[in-house]
Amino acid sequence: FEGPEFDPVIEEVRRVLSSGPDGALMKRWSFFHSNVGEPPLSVSAAAAARVLGQKHTSVAQSIADGKLVGESRLMGRRRAHLVTVESLQRAVDDRAQSIVAGSAARILGVSQFQIESFRRCGLLLPQREAQRFKREYRFRMEDIESFINGLADLSSHSLVDGNHIRLSDVPAYRHARLSDLIADIFRGAVKVFCDSESKVSEPILKRLFVHRDFIFGSQRSDGNILLGVKAAARQLRLSTRMIPILVKAKCLDAVGEQSGNNLSKCSVTSTSVTAFRSQFVLARELAKTHATSTRAIGDRARAAGIKPVIRSNTRRGISAVWRTTDIVHLNVRSTTRAGLSNQRKSVRRYCSEDRQRNRALKR
Repeated sequence: FEGPEFDPVIEEVRRVLSSGPDGALMKRWSFFHSNVGEPPLSVSAAAAARVLGQKHTSVAQSIADGKLVGESRLMGRRRAHLVTVESLQRAVDDRAQSIVAGSAARILGVSQFQIESFRRCGLLLPQREAQRFKREYRFRMEDIESFINGLADLSSHSLVDGNHIRLSDVPAYRHARLSDLIADIFRGAVKVFCDSESKVSEPILKRLFVHRDFIFGSQRSDGNILLGVKAAARQLRLSTRMIPILVKAKCLDAVGEQSGNNLSKCSVTSTSVTAFRSQFVLARELAKTHATSTRAIGDRARAAGIKPVIRSNTRRGISAVWRTTDIVHLNVRSTTRAGLSNQRKSVRRYCSEDRQRNRALKR
C-alpha cells in the first residue's frame, strides 16, 4: 500500500474506521485515524469529560442516571463509555444557560450563603453537577428571572423612610431569616415596597424594602400588636419553649397557622400576653410566693380536686399552669405549715437516730 495509487483506498479505510458508533475507537496517533469524513455520532467518555469539565467516572454516572445518552461496551479487559454527540451538545447548551451560585448572588444582591438558604427552602431550584474536584449547584437563568419578576410584581412603589429596611440588609440585623421573609412575601403575609428613587440597574433585593416591624417582631394588625416568640417570652419572663405550649392550651392568642410547636413569625397578640398574669399563675410562682416547693403545691391542688391547664413536666422543664379563679380556693398556707411541720419531724427523727448510732459506736 505504499504506492500513490493506494491513497484513495487508505483514506476510505480511515474514514470507515473513524466514523460511526460501531467503528473501532481509533487513537489519534494511529495510522488509521483520520479527521476527514463524516462527523462521529459518539465520543468517548474522556472527550466528554474534557468538554464538560468533569471526571471520567462522573460521565459514566451521568449515562447511568440518564442525563447523558450513551452506552457502555467491553473493550478487551476494560469497559469503555460512549456518549452521543447530540446529548453532549444538549448538556453543553443547558450548562451555558445556567449560572453558578456566585453569579446568582451578584444578580440578586446577596451573599452565596443566602443563595444556599434559598435553595434549601425551595425558592430556587438548582441543577446539581459533578465537577472535577467538587459538586456544585447551578441555577437556570429562567428561574432567576422568574424569582425577580415575582418579587417585582408583588412590590408596590412607595417612598421609604427610616422605618423601612432593605431586603439585602435583613441578614445583618440577625432578627429574621431572609429566606423565611421572602417566603412570607410570596404568600402575601408580608408587604414589600419598591423605592421610587432606586435605579433599575441595581439588584432586585437592594431595591425592595419591608417595614421594620416585620423584622423586629412588632407587626401591627387590626390595631393589635403581634409579638414574636422571643418577645412574648421576654415579657412573661418565661422560656421560649413555653410560648407554643401556652398557645396550644389557649392561654395565649395567636394569629396564623401553627404546625406542632412552631409558631409563625409575629403571631402572638400583645393583649393576651398582658392579660396572662391576671388570668393564669404558674406553680413555680406560687411556690416562690409561699416559700414552699412546686411538689407541695401540686399535691395540695390534686387533693382539692383542682386540675391544671398545663401539667408540669420536669424532664422538659415545663411548670404547671392553673387558672387564677381556680387556685384562689386553694389553701396554700396550710399546705406550707403542714410541709414545714413534716420537715421538722423528719429532721428530729434523723437527729435522734444519729445520736443513737453514735452511742452504739462508743460502746
